Amino acid sequence: MNEKLGNMELVNENITDKQNYLDLEALLMFGCLQLNYQEYEQMIHLP
Repeated sequence: MNEKLGNMELVNENITDKQNYLDLEALLMFGCLQLNYQEYEQMIHLP
């Protein structure tokens, strides 16, 4: 358990760029909503 917590701290320290954090947030959202790729593509579609 302690090893896992240590790894999470290491990951958090490595996320220094805001864009990287936003990318991680998007991946977490993608996983939580369990969207298929088509739904995800429609959600982020740019004009």
